Amino acid sequence: MQSRGAQVMGVDQYTSAHVFEDLPDGGRVVLDRADLADTAAISYEPIDRPRGGEVRIRSDDSVAVTAIHEFLEFQRQQHHSPSHQM
Repeated sequence: MQSRGAQVMGVDQYTSAHVFEDLPDGGRVVLDRADLADTAAISYEPIDRPRGGEVRIRSDDSVAVTAIHEFLEFQRQQHHSPSHQM
């Protein structure tokens, strides 16, 4: 799982930490990257939506963008969710 996460998310799983936190109104997932030399420079922007939220994932690195797309495809398969083309 560690190597797949590093490939798909573009973040070294051994130098990063995920926190899965229960909150009184739901919960959150936090990714702390300890590897500041990560050249992929993937950014995560939380955005509020009327009935939920989204996380905008961006990078200028083409390899990281490919990894982001692979991660999203994996999530679509796991959640049996269709792709939404914009």
